[in-house]
Amino acid sequence: AQVAGHANSFLKEDGCVLKLKNQCEADLLEAITQEPTLRKFVAQYKGVVERGGKEYIKMQDLLLSMSSPNVADVKLGVRTYLEDEVQNKKRRMDLLEKAKGLKVNHPHVELTPEDMEKGITKHRFMALRDELSSSQALGFRIQGMLMNDKPLASKYLSTRRSAAACQHRF
Repeated sequence: AQVAGHANSFLKEDGCVLKLKNQCEADLLEAITQEPTLRKFVAQYKGVVERGGKEYIKMQDLLLSMSSPNVADVKLGVRTYLEDEVQNKKRRMDLLEKAKGLKVNHPHVELTPEDMEKGITKHRFMALRDELSSSQALGFRIQGMLMNDKPLASKYLSTRRSAAACQHRF
């Protein structure tokens, strides 16, 4: 069950999940398979496969035997973007629209006239998202949750204090 992330970035096949390849993630999973202490806590990594001209990371589907699993997508760390995204200066209108969505609950978010005309960079959007969520303050963010086959409200995305994170009723 996908609870967050880019739509259509997962496939299922033969008891496995195929996730669009990210080289950093593939390298991490490969390293974990070599580490017995960590290996038992993650899905079994089965390498990289190609489907329809795209590369996917293949891993065990941990939810296969469950009929109605509760799932959470939790991002760990105070910064949830890669250094490559800091260097990319391309402005995007789709990210401007997402930033406007953040501004609804956080009116202090400033968007310049140039931003409004040309869009914002992925780095700017992701830094804003980390700042406005619990990522920078607490070192983690609940990106999405699914309980009893129903997605939970996105209010968890804007939780910034540890007391508030602990008080949510799931």
